[in-house]
Amino acid sequence: QQTIDFFNLQPEDTVLVCLNTAYIAGIMMLVRALICKAKIIAVEPTGNPLLNTNQQIDFLAVVPLQLQQILDVPETKSKLESCRAAIVGGAPVSVKLQAKLQDSNATVYATFGMTETLTHFALKRLNPNKEDHFTSLEGVIIGKDSRGCLTVASAVTEEQELATNDLVEILSPSTFKWLGRVDNVINSGGIKLQVEDLERKIEHAFNDLSLTNRFFISSMPDEILGEKVILVIESGNEIAGLNSLDWTKYFEPFEKPKEVMFSKHFKETPTGKVNRQETINVL
Repeated sequence: QQTIDFFNLQPEDTVLVCLNTAYIAGIMMLVRALICKAKIIAVEPTGNPLLNTNQQIDFLAVVPLQLQQILDVPETKSKLESCRAAIVGGAPVSVKLQAKLQDSNATVYATFGMTETLTHFALKRLNPNKEDHFTSLEGVIIGKDSRGCLTVASAVTEEQELATNDLVEILSPSTFKWLGRVDNVINSGGIKLQVEDLERKIEHAFNDLSLTNRFFISSMPDEILGEKVILVIESGNEIAGLNSLDWTKYFEPFEKPKEVMFSKHFKETPTGKVNRQETINVL
């Protein structure tokens, strides 16, 4: 209901369900449409769900890969821009995709949520002027625990405070900046490094090198540092451009990956997310 109210969805609106309805994101799109009695168009989950959709769509939810492919095709980019709004979730929106969105008139929001809350409870506008913070939906109370992690209470949690593992900076009673996962901290030589922060820096480096390979930051045991930062790249071969990369342009000396590893194919979860641990296990 909170999402319905935020986007003012009405019975005369048309909602596109293009996420797998075997999982919560797809199920919740069906629930929203049923609650507000909107028309439902359900299609098989594909890379570009707007490609063969000829009806006017008012609201849809996509993952970043779908959003990227929609924006890559002028016809579907135009269809997206005719929608009232789109929400994107399931994975972080890359720097490259955020930049691409700035050239679009579409109204796109990133979502923030967790399994325990069933669906998202905060939104962040991605264009035309990208916000750097999330705003909680009506009726959601946010806070921070002793670890610096976000807490949330709403009707879904029966007004009970639920602790997350997401490190945040609280900006106001209804806004927060996401810093990363508390379980994604690497202690290297006594310095705590946030994985998500390092990955954002890698994104900038890859954009400068025009690299589109998937990657992630992880760590391995090290006799001297305790843990050393490693960069894992999805590629069947080594990438020559990395040898000439000026790491100091992007990283402090203690942040630079101490080793670069290559995996021909990343292992994935059933929902298409990269399974980092399984990928590392087979290296």
